[in-house]
This record gives sequence, C-alpha cells and structure tokens, in this order.
Amino acid sequence: LKPASGSLGVGLMVPASAPASTALNLRGIGFGGFSQPVMLLGGSGHVLSGNQFGGNANGVTLPGALNAIAIGVNAGGRLIVGGANVSDRNVISGALFDGINIQTTVQSSTDQCQIVNNLIGLAPNGINVVANNVGVNVGGSGCAITRNRIVGNTGANIWLNGAASTGNVVQQNIIGVTVSGTGAASFDASVGVLVTGINNVIGAAGANGSASFGNTIRYMIGGGVVVKDTAAGNLIHANAIYDNGATGNGMDIDLLPTGAVAGNTPNDVGDADTGPNQLQNFPVPTGLAYTGSGSSNRPAILSGVLDSKPGNYRIDAYFSSAVNAGGRGHAQVHLGRQTVTLLQGNATVSFTMAILVPDQLPNGVLSFTATDVAGNTSEVGTAISIVPVQDMMFKNGFE
Repeated sequence: LKPASGSLGVGLMVPASAPASTALNLRGIGFGGFSQPVMLLGGSGHVLSGNQFGGNANGVTLPGALNAIAIGVNAGGRLIVGGANVSDRNVISGALFDGINIQTTVQSSTDQCQIVNNLIGLAPNGINVVANNVGVNVGGSGCAITRNRIVGNTGANIWLNGAASTGNVVQQNIIGVTVSGTGAASFDASVGVLVTGINNVIGAAGANGSASFGNTIRYMIGGGVVVKDTAAGNLIHANAIYDNGATGNGMDIDLLPTGAVAGNTPNDVGDADTGPNQLQNFPVPTGLAYTGSGSSNRPAILSGVLDSKPGNYRIDAYFSSAVNAGGRGHAQVHLGRQTVTLLQGNATVSFTMAILVPDQLPNGVLSFTATDVAGNTSEVGTAISIVPVQDMMFKNGFE
C-alpha cells in the first residue's frame, strides 16, 4: 500500500472520536510513502500483525515514514503489535522519528498493551539494518515490550520516555544483535534502553523472577541501559548486558544525572546523593572462596558489603569475562540473587552468596548490583577476580 507517486499523509487511521468498540485488525500489508502509515487515536482491541513498514518487500521499495505506528489520544483497551507466531511478526523500519510511538495518553496494563515478537530497525531477514531513529518510544504506561529483536536504531532502541512512562515491562528482547549473532555492520551508535520514566521493569521482576525473563543487550556505543535525569524506581534485573561501548568495555547500566558525562558513578558514604534511580550505591565484593573444583559451574561463596540507607535490598551477582575501563564488571551472566537488610543505625551490611562460577576464564570477574524496595537498581559495581589470592600465588609459583 503506497502512493502511485510522491508521498501522502496518513495511510490508515482510527480517529479519536471512534467509539471503544472500534477495532482495527491489520495483517499482511506493506506500507511505504506515507508520513504516518497507521494512526490509532481511538477505539480498542486493535491487532497489527504480519505487516511491513519501510524497507523492501518482494522487490517493492517502501519509503520510510515519520512514525510507522502511532498510538495515542483516546486509544485504549487491548492493543497488540505483533504476536506469538513468526507470521504475526511486524517488520518496522526506516522511520525518521519512531518505529512505534506510544503517546502519554495511553494508560494501559501489560496484559492488554503488548509489543511482541517484532523486527524493529531490521529488514525481514533480520540481518540488514534499516534504522528508525527510535525503535519503540513509550511515553505512556502499562505496556509490555517482549521478545522483539531491535537493532541499529540511531537514537535509542527502546525509550521509556518521561514521567508518564510508568509501569512498562521490557523483557526477553534481543537488542543490538542480528539473527546472525553479530551486531550491526557498524557498532550501534545508540542506547539499548534509554529510561527517563518512572517505576518500569527491565528484565526479571519479583522475588522469583529468573534470568529467562531478561533481555540481551550488546554492541551499544551509548550504553546498555541508561537511566537519566529524574528517572526513578526503574528495576533492572537478570539481563545479559555486555560488549557495550566503543571498545566493548563500556557501561552496561549507567545512572546518568542531568549534565553529567556518561560513565562510572562512584558510591558515596551513606548513599545520601540523589539522581536517576536515586544514584543507588552498588555492593562491593570482598572475597571469594571456592567450595568445590571444576572448570565450569564451580561452586563458591562470594562475599560483599553494601553501604546504603537502612532498608531491604535485592543483591544480584554477575559474571563477566573482563572488566570495563573503570574496573567495573559486566552483567554478562546472571548468577543469582538474595535479599539483605541494612538495619537502622548501621552504615553497612556484609553478606555472602552461594554461586556457581560458570567458566574459569583468565580475566573473569564477579560483581554485584543492588536494588532498593522502591525499585531503584544501581550500576554494575566494581569487580573481583574469579581467581582467589591464594590460587594466584600458587599459579605464579609462590608459597
């Protein structure tokens, strides 16, 4: 579906005045040459599956849009972009602004608003990049962004955008990695997930959330997950975030205050500072003792200390094959979690955690994040080698 020549404004629109019973079920259409191919401004029960926006479809060029799919004003109720099956997958590419734009007026719930299993920023083969500026721009609340492959978008792959962007869940997405297992032809200049919203979930949620709900985020020059400005309460758990930064050793989680420079934010005594995710302090690992042998999944006890405000904290442990330039670990492999309590009047709390070290790589390290009860997750913290001091001594011939 495209103009015979030139370009047109809107392709298909459900107007803001449409009653709630109005639903658009759109399947199997390729759109090109519209400033706005699909606008959902009213109604509910919309399902957009198996469509292509931008790129090339069977030899037909589909010029990109401003926003491929825009949702807002009075649109509500059930909304699905994509679906469980391969045939439900939308290909969303080439938009000057956003592949999917969910406006601040959308207030939904994650069982109703679902962006699922799409290719965003890629051609239908899942390899060639046809970038949008922002892949998914969520200004509204209560949307689930799950199981999409989002690569190569130049501004951000996902943006949880502003104070009204709250209660959204980002899980099981593959960001920055094509179906061939590599990054874009050139390093992806954007951010994996940019967060300026409040109380969102990126990865596994809840006390029993496992790494199977995490996202994979790699090859982002701008960082894996960047929490900026006044964003707060954004939970970042059990994701695989690594190989980010221009040299592959950049920030996986970056708490970036307004006007600050991207990079490691140090802890402060008592965690009294404020900023994105309240600049939550990270735990510092203090020791590692192996309780068994082996070259993979070797059992060990990892100890650490957290300096923060009184309260309960979720501690997550991670393994990575190297450190970044500031001595931080990466969230490469999630090893486990536990809750610790920092009592009133105590400056710090020490803890231990039983883990399995997945691989005895020579530069392998372990590190932690901390999340408070309000959902503020820290950066990935300073690292400790997987080779204990006594093993290093024997390895180097000293006794």
